[in-house]
Amino acid sequence: DDLGLVTLSAFAVKGNGAGAFDGLVHLEGLSGGRVEAELVGGAAVASGSHHVAGTVAVTLVDAASSGAALPPALALLFVAGAASELTFVGSDASSSVAVVSSGGGGGGVEVRLAVVDQFGNEAASFQGQVALAADGGVVTVMPSVASVVGARAAFTVASTAAGPVLLRVVDVGSAGLTPPSPLSVQFVAAAARRVSLSVSGNGTVTAGGSVNIGVAVHDQYD
Repeated sequence: DDLGLVTLSAFAVKGNGAGAFDGLVHLEGLSGGRVEAELVGGAAVASGSHHVAGTVAVTLVDAASSGAALPPALALLFVAGAASELTFVGSDASSSVAVVSSGGGGGGVEVRLAVVDQFGNEAASFQGQVALAADGGVVTVMPSVASVVGARAAFTVASTAAGPVLLRVVDVGSAGLTPPSPLSVQFVAAAARRVSLSVSGNGTVTAGGSVNIGVAVHDQYD
């Protein structure tokens, strides 16, 4: 995440060092903000920070408007730091889903996880295993344990009971990763399959009296 030290030098024509040159310059293009450097005696050392993995073009700006020719942009490649936490990413589990077969059977909701560094960059070099633990519902999680590949792992979560399910991430390999906050999934009833009737009391009604009859619609899991 740290740019480190970049040495800046001023030159006269034909590449000779301009030791008498003093002036203010800026380095721009870093997520940590603009970096100022004061050239004294034709030289300066600048340092800055950048927190996003990928290639960055760092440009030099002549803040003193000295008229000196500037070098082309410097391309720096930043890579993710050490894996430090797990996070839910791009998951459809943030919305209600229909109750599906407990075996998964082409249904369920996909829950995806990513392993990231302290700045949220995916740590593609991480190797390990994770699992999901479910609280509530009649839930099946497939697979029971997933290997992290390219910083990602995915699960299919299905339930045969309508209602909320709380999903917790388990660091199976004890890699010391910080888990995300539990994810709440709301399963709703599937398509209606049958209608049932119910009668209050024991079903015996006095002639001329009234009776309350309940009507309920159920999916295939009741």
